[in-house]
Amino acid sequence: MESSEILTEEASAMLDIFVSRQFARFLLFGGISALVTIACGYVLYSTGALPYTLAVFVGAVSSIIVNFLLNYWFNFNYRGRKALSQFNTFFAVAGMGTLLTAGLAKLFLSALHALDRYAFGIGNHAISSEFVAQVLAVGLVTLYSYAAHKYLSFNEGICAAFRRIYVLMTKKRGLK
Repeated sequence: MESSEILTEEASAMLDIFVSRQFARFLLFGGISALVTIACGYVLYSTGALPYTLAVFVGAVSSIIVNFLLNYWFNFNYRGRKALSQFNTFFAVAGMGTLLTAGLAKLFLSALHALDRYAFGIGNHAISSEFVAQVLAVGLVTLYSYAAHKYLSFNEGICAAFRRIYVLMTKKRGLK
C-alpha cells in the first residue's frame, strides 16, 4: 500500500468521525447548552438574585451539567463506567476546552493584528477581529471537545487511556 493511500484512508477515517449523526447531536446539545448558559445567567443577574459574575458562572456550570446529561442520555452509549466518573472526566475535558479557547483566541487575535487586520466587513457591518478570533477558537476547540468527549468522557476515561498508552510505550521499548 502506498503512503498516499494510507493518508487517504486516515483522512477518510478522520472525516467519518466528524460527519456523523453523533457529531450533529453533539453540536445541537452544545447549542442548547449555550442557551442555558445565557438564559440562566441572565435570569440570575437581571433579577438581582446573584451578582453578575457569579450569575454568569452559575449559568456556565449549569450548561455543563445540561450538556453532560443530554450527551449521556441521548448521544453516547458507553456504560462501562459510572455516570459520575464520566461526568468528572467530562468536566475536566470541558475545563481544558475553556482554557484552549481562551489561549487560541488570544493567539488568533495576535495573528490577525500582526497581519494588520483589526476588523472585517460583511456588507455594511463591521466585525471586530476579537469576534473573528473567538469564533475561530470556538470552532477549533469544538473539534477537540467532541473527540475528547467521545474517546475519554464517554469511554474508558483519562487514567485508563494514559495507562494503555504507557503499556504500549513500555512494550515498544521492550521490543527494541
